[in-house]
Amino acid sequence: MKPVLRDIVTPAAIALFLGSCLTGVALFFHWNPGLVHTAHEWLGLPFVAIVLWHAFRHWRGLISYAKRPLPAAVVALLIVSSVTLVAATSSPGQGNPHAVIEALSTASLASAAAAFGLSPQQATAILQTRGVAAATDEKLIDVARNSGKSPVVVLTMLSAGGR
Repeated sequence: MKPVLRDIVTPAAIALFLGSCLTGVALFFHWNPGLVHTAHEWLGLPFVAIVLWHAFRHWRGLISYAKRPLPAAVVALLIVSSVTLVAATSSPGQGNPHAVIEALSTASLASAAAAFGLSPQQATAILQTRGVAAATDEKLIDVARNSGKSPVVVLTMLSAGGR
């Protein structure tokens, strides 16, 4: 690769990789998902383009590297794991964490508490010890919004119970 092209592509790949990592972590923890989701998608597209260009440019080296047993096993394991994870989390009603979080977020605190084996009184007590005011008939999403927290954070507090 010519030095000028390398001096452009390498820092761009690093910046896009870091941006994708940061936005991916933010999405995982549901931090400002509307803005972060869009940024993650747009950062991902040029990053994929650079990765594909790099793979095409260095195809022979990649093939010879992939013929080694350990790298081939790691790639196979990651592909199987990725397909399994996507299959397990993409079907509504069949282990989709987003659907569960959405359902619990729109339920009353009393109903959400039951999902964790808690009484409504236990749930309000747990939240109050963590500085979150809540009424048992209030929707969990409203409890979260009023306390300045995300529904996932409130659900995490409930799932931890009194611990």
